Amino acid sequence: MLSDTGFLKAIIDSLEEGITIQNADGQFVAFNQQALSILELTHEQMMGNTSRDPLWAPLAVSGNPLPYDELATTITRRTGLPQSVTLCLRTGKNNRKWLRVNTKRINYKNKDYVFASFIDTTSTYNEHQQVKI
Repeated sequence: MLSDTGFLKAIIDSLEEGITIQNADGQFVAFNQQALSILELTHEQMMGNTSRDPLWAPLAVSGNPLPYDELATTITRRTGLPQSVTLCLRTGKNNRKWLRVNTKRINYKNKDYVFASFIDTTSTYNEHQQVKI
């Protein structure tokens, strides 16, 4: 069963986590439907795009802008070290969403890729902010 790509795609598309894969140049080369849903993007908007796109306007937990070189996917691509972070991104519909992101570099057929999984933690973040007030 695990050699059946259709079966594997069905499993990946059933996950609640968004899944993206970026190539060595940082371009998105694969993703699941949940990634598109969380990021409020179409397939066409996502494919070939990069984390450098100004659309994202990432923020750190502190609320400060997060430079491209400090993004989890960029750090993993550069160092090979997995990352686990919380950050905020602007979506395709111009909404702000807080995400819990995990990254790992994988090598497939002698090419490096960065695999990222993420969940939308916006409601939890907003509840936490209200409790602090």
